[in-house]
Amino acid sequence: IVGTGMLFVPWIVGLFIMGSFGEGLKLLLMWIVTVTVRQFLEPKILSKGIGIHPLPTLISMYVGLQLIGGFGLIVGPAFVISYEAIRRVDVFGPPKA
Repeated sequence: IVGTGMLFVPWIVGLFIMGSFGEGLKLLLMWIVTVTVRQFLEPKILSKGIGIHPLPTLISMYVGLQLIGGFGLIVGPAFVISYEAIRRVDVFGPPKA
């Protein structure tokens, strides 16, 4: 739940207050790059590990977060993974004679 911003934001603000604008800008840029890369790569890595396309993974994380909160980030993808596993073993297929 606690992200890199908990560390970087006060550090960056402190550097600006102390007059170290160059160091503050470097750290700000590093933090922006870190957050951006993480936002794009995390769903892709997660989806590749579980064999589901990144879009349903991202959507399930967002919906889970909106419905349940932080715990929904885990529960949302768990539902998608469960559904996909059931679908792959053809549980919902027509009855076999």
